[in-house]
Amino acid sequence: MLLQICVGIGHNRLVSIDLEKLEWFRRNSCIGLNRKGEWTYNGSPVESARVQKLFHQGLKINQAGEAQLHVGKQWCYLEEVQDTLYFVDNLRLEGSEIVLRLLGGRQESLNSDSLSHGDEGRLCCVLQNGQRARFLRSAMSALSDYLVETDHGYNLNIGEESFAISEE
Repeated sequence: MLLQICVGIGHNRLVSIDLEKLEWFRRNSCIGLNRKGEWTYNGSPVESARVQKLFHQGLKINQAGEAQLHVGKQWCYLEEVQDTLYFVDNLRLEGSEIVLRLLGGRQESLNSDSLSHGDEGRLCCVLQNGQRARFLRSAMSALSDYLVETDHGYNLNIGEESFAISEE
């Protein structure tokens, strides 16, 4: 099956694209996301901080639960995701809530009940979109002021409230 699209700035030139080939290119993008939240291409790091931020801003999950990268009108599937799609790189306290900043700049309030910790000191939470986010070291350091060790593990203390951090 062929798709005809208009290409070029100010041109009305039609180009035919084989939809099967387009799907193949989208599925074989060689683009990945490692466990540190860094983008890769063919297994090598994407060096540009601006491109890294752009890619984090373009993350989407389709209805089938597949990770996609959107840049403008173009998109592809991620070929490899080593851990999770979302990463918390900083946070701040606003009144009685913690506001997370994700890689790419998106901000949202922390659902304190969703905090969990796992192997290698990994700390995660569930975002408003239902996806898991991993805290990077910078965010864990900022959160450490609110963590208290108990007989049963760790709690997050914000003002008068205390939230148990579950194990993964």
